Amino acid sequence: MSDTLKSVSAALMDSFVPKYLGVNHITRSDYIRHHKSEFVQKLFEVEDDKLVAILDGTYVYIMKPSG
Repeated sequence: MSDTLKSVSAALMDSFVPKYLGVNHITRSDYIRHHKSEFVQKLFEVEDDKLVAILDGTYVYIMKPSG
């Protein structure tokens, strides 16, 4: 079983991950062309050649001060 899991993990890392995950799986121009919505572009008045990143910090935990 362990060899099977290692084999599957290696196959995923070799073929799936580089193609579909991570920063290098898509070019800047492909992102602009296929993944930037017209709604976001108009809402934030973004030029055609600019990227948009929206970050959600909902689950960022902040330690309560002691004392």
